[in-house]
Amino acid sequence: MSEITSKYPPITSVAIAICTWNRASLLSQTLERLSSLLSLKKPQGVNITVVIIDNNSTDETQSVIEKFANSELCTDRNLTQLKEEQQGHAFARNRAIQSCDSDLIIWTDDDVLVPADWVSKYVDAANEQSDMAFWGAAIEPFFSAGKPKWIQKNWSKLAGCFAGRDLGDRRVELTSNKLPYGANFAIRGEVLRQYSFATDLGRRENEILGEDELDLMRRLLADGHRGSWVPHNTVQHVIPTNRANAAYVFDYFVGQGRALVVNGEVWHENSAKLLRESKSEYRKYWIKRLFASSDAWSSHLIRSALAKGQAVELMLSNKNAEAPS
Repeated sequence: MSEITSKYPPITSVAIAICTWNRASLLSQTLERLSSLLSLKKPQGVNITVVIIDNNSTDETQSVIEKFANSELCTDRNLTQLKEEQQGHAFARNRAIQSCDSDLIIWTDDDVLVPADWVSKYVDAANEQSDMAFWGAAIEPFFSAGKPKWIQKNWSKLAGCFAGRDLGDRRVELTSNKLPYGANFAIRGEVLRQYSFATDLGRRENEILGEDELDLMRRLLADGHRGSWVPHNTVQHVIPTNRANAAYVFDYFVGQGRALVVNGEVWHENSAKLLRESKSEYRKYWIKRLFASSDAWSSHLIRSALAKGQAVELMLSNKNAEAPS
């Protein structure tokens, strides 16, 4: 489709959308930082609403949200609490879209710390680039117990595991291969309300599937909408100790393998062969951990996980296809 050249009006309202599931302590940190933002750096003439979508949390999430709701800075006008019963990040995001009438919807996560001028920079970008539909900015992972040496050494391969993303210090137009990640992006409400996030992608409880925001942005581009990078608007993504390990990396790439199938990029259609490949790569991973550098064994870990993820998604797809309607 040809490029859409609409000139959008100035931004007068912003929704900050946060989907959450069982991360009460991290959500509390995020909301504390947002409280400071609401008191210090509100763009003049712009109404800000924080939209929190609880995706069936069973921890203290509701208590954290209520504490934020009862804070001096919150009123009925700048906080919207939603509950989404269908499990999955994409379902929660779609619930937010249905409830937001703001000019600009800024997306972040429940484990992110934002800078004081975060909203202002997105509003400025939207007003200055009135022909653009969406934007994104950098994400800097913050390892709460320090970044393990093997992760640092293999950062070029592992940055995606921890949502690390930086497209540079100047504005560049976004493309299908150059997109922001889900913890720091914004879309015009007028545009977003014409779309929805694909519910066969995105995280579900502890399943690390993801890619729902990338899929949506690629569809925006395919339909002729344009996007831009916002430099110097970095958020910090908090990485707790229980994620800074090989088990989490493996689970992440299992999710990436499943996404390959959903996106039509499967290595091949033989799930049994993929499982054998996964086991073979995993054996190489364990053996090489005994004597080889992390660069060698981490590659086997990743390939093992990718193969397993594809096999799992293929088997699920075949099972659903065979189920009676």
